[in-house]
Amino acid sequence: MNVQLSFGSFSKAGLCAIIFLFSSVFGFSQQQKWYTHKDTVNNFIVDFPSAPVKKPAKGFSVEFEYNDKANGILYTSTALYTGRVVGGTADQLLSEMLNKYLEGDQIKLQYKKKLGSDTLAKMEAGLKKDNKFIRVIYYLKNDVFYALSAESLTNNLDEGSPEYFFNSFKITATALPKTSSWVMYKNSEGAFRINLPGTPQEAINEVLNKENPGYPSYVMNMFMSTDKSNMANYIVRYNDYPAGTYIKDKDLTFKMLIDDLKGKGKVEEEVRVIFKGGYEGRTIVISSMDTSLEIQIFIRGNRVYLLMRQNMKGNETIKSDFFDSFDFEKYAPNEGVVFSRENVSLRMPSEPISVPNEDEDYKGMVQNTKSYYVVNKNSGGLYGLDQGTLGKYARIKNMDTLYQRVFKSLTAADSSNYILSDVFSGNVKGKEYYSKDTANAIDRKIRVFINNDQYYVQSAFVSSEEMNSPQSAEFFNSLKFGPHNAFDQKSSKASLLFEDSKSTDSITHLKVLAAFNYYEFDKEELPLIYDALKLKYADDTTSNGVRALLIRQLTELNDGRTVTFLKELFQDAGNTDVIKAEVLPAIVGVDKNNYDWYFNSLLTATPLKLKEYWDLFTPLNDSLSYAATNFDKLLTLLKVDQYRLHVLDLVVDMLSDEDKSSYLAAIESRKEKITERAMDDVVVKKSKLDYSSFLILYRYLYILPEVKMPQLTDEFTKKIFSLDSAEYLHTIAFAARIKSGLPLDPAMLSAQLDSLSTRYDIMSAFNAIGKLESVPVKYRKHEEFAKLILYNYLVDDYDAPNSIRLLGKVMDDKDIYYAFEFNYLEEQVIKTYIGICGPFDNKSGKLNFEGYTGYTNFEEKTEDWLKQAKALIEEMK
Repeated sequence: MNVQLSFGSFSKAGLCAIIFLFSSVFGFSQQQKWYTHKDTVNNFIVDFPSAPVKKPAKGFSVEFEYNDKANGILYTSTALYTGRVVGGTADQLLSEMLNKYLEGDQIKLQYKKKLGSDTLAKMEAGLKKDNKFIRVIYYLKNDVFYALSAESLTNNLDEGSPEYFFNSFKITATALPKTSSWVMYKNSEGAFRINLPGTPQEAINEVLNKENPGYPSYVMNMFMSTDKSNMANYIVRYNDYPAGTYIKDKDLTFKMLIDDLKGKGKVEEEVRVIFKGGYEGRTIVISSMDTSLEIQIFIRGNRVYLLMRQNMKGNETIKSDFFDSFDFEKYAPNEGVVFSRENVSLRMPSEPISVPNEDEDYKGMVQNTKSYYVVNKNSGGLYGLDQGTLGKYARIKNMDTLYQRVFKSLTAADSSNYILSDVFSGNVKGKEYYSKDTANAIDRKIRVFINNDQYYVQSAFVSSEEMNSPQSAEFFNSLKFGPHNAFDQKSSKASLLFEDSKSTDSITHLKVLAAFNYYEFDKEELPLIYDALKLKYADDTTSNGVRALLIRQLTELNDGRTVTFLKELFQDAGNTDVIKAEVLPAIVGVDKNNYDWYFNSLLTATPLKLKEYWDLFTPLNDSLSYAATNFDKLLTLLKVDQYRLHVLDLVVDMLSDEDKSSYLAAIESRKEKITERAMDDVVVKKSKLDYSSFLILYRYLYILPEVKMPQLTDEFTKKIFSLDSAEYLHTIAFAARIKSGLPLDPAMLSAQLDSLSTRYDIMSAFNAIGKLESVPVKYRKHEEFAKLILYNYLVDDYDAPNSIRLLGKVMDDKDIYYAFEFNYLEEQVIKTYIGICGPFDNKSGKLNFEGYTGYTNFEEKTEDWLKQAKALIEEMK
């Protein structure tokens, strides 16, 4: 997850937090005796009608407010140490702060005026939001930003009590830098300690969880302490992954965090891998707005720590043990709470939240699933409970096999080092999966219990130290079950399934269809399957209907009766074409000795009308030798419009097969028969080709050069060029002319070679006939061909880049690789990445069309692109 790290609302000042200046509550009040509020840290006083309340910090500002309800006025004061103003004036900073505030919803500026002097920057503004009037005055003095505001439903904020409030403000002393008194700061929830130049200000900022809508936000816990004498800010931040999510890929998380930081300024020192207390981290130094930012990031379980020293003197050296003093503390105990739902209870670190379930309830064997997750606030460890009910068609033949399937679906694909063991909760037996993911510093423990018709999954994704703690043990060992409904897990549910398949209720029907994906039939249930297949269903017109799914079941589960039964099913005139199309390949799937029956039925039966025909011809695609042996009969199907594409597809498969030589003579001797409808097929009455017509023309363009029919190829390709809706086919047609030795239009050749999207097909065609020298030299250069290969790789893997440019040559032993930068517009931001292509022979100028590979891991390009390219080469090998 890429967590956004803000370096501040002030572009002119060295501030590293988002400032929230004003309340959204509005009111009015006045009292005779006012309260004088004194701030000895930021050195100012201001009078409120009564003692103000300190607002919870959202940034690193200090904000107090008093809501005078009797008079309907809300008074607010804000103070924030900014450090020196760089890159502009103090007045410009105040204007920028005002503009930042005006970005709020429906806030309109009524007036703005400058009130300051040479020694004090001061600005006043009148604002309006909906029906509320707001008067604000900003000050900047001695590197401290001050803001006063009054809000009211009445436009009277320049007289009486509001005027008294604004006039009472005084800056009491010059905030001269003092030598900081460093302290050892400990945070029990954050489980860390560190030396800081004073007790830090604490702030919390929430970042929307865009990747997982419906899940909690990311909560950033931030601590800042300022060394005014050295003009440096020290910030510690930690955040846990929200409930229901965890760090699956530590390296990717580091990469995304670092990439985000790189976008905030100029990289001064490249990323290095570091360690602290056995946990891996990264360090980087960047410069932004004339300040230097030294940053370290660590991942501990599901928690990310960020340390930052911001030097507002730029690159001037500051000596402190800030980074060296940071260390991890033991996780503080968490008493937890007892969480109960229906007939299960257990102790969790705190009250969990319910997270969304993405699948419809009817799709799996386990239904009505509810998921509850909680993050241990003292560690960031993720704990979860999933609860569901076995569907009424559920059948568990072997519990251990089911557990294996469940764990495979729940755990990471690369979790090869794991332990499976039996566990108990009372007298209910379950299975435990435990793995140590050392690469990502996460331990996973998952327990699954199936108690009658109830299904439970306990899970913990935590650091190793937490997995071995009483917290984790209590979570797993506290699980208790109440009474459950009796459910026969092993009995056949086929009769019930087939009875419900007759239902006209749409939800029941969907549940039946879903059950075919998980229900395991056995041979004893074959008679029930045969009986069900004798019935007619409303969904017999779809390939995902009840009978279509049952016929596919018979290819895996069958007996001596199956083939005869399926043949009778095919011959039943009352069955739809969809059912017949399912039966034909299924018979071959059951018994390979029935190829002749399948093929003769395909030849003699009334042509089937379907949406798709690929499965119908699968037996012939699977056995090209059978298709070749019966080639003349096969070609009679060319006259069937809906079959023609698939017959041509079989011819193309033969021509591209490694055993091509055994088929070539038969194809060439029948080339007129194969292509007799080519010109009719190229006549397209519609403005756009449908997909089937496109594929037919594509097959002809492959076949024609292979069977050496230059006159037909000439006529056919010219007709293709006249089709405005077939631009890609223009390229394939031009390549067919090259392979057939036909005249080439010079302008079209130039255009096709000039475009990266078409060049490869044209060069490949020249190469196929041994005339690559006909391609201009500029396109045959290694670096230009490497660009082409990488471009095609990007198009296939992602999309065509906006641009692609050579960075340089990279040597790897005797091989040459070429490095390129390419970019995409992503979320209105142009991002530039690095990619490579190779290996090229250092001693040969020839091109090997099968020997080069393009590759990228979509890492953003840095100044040291050579280092990145070498790393990509190692990844690609």
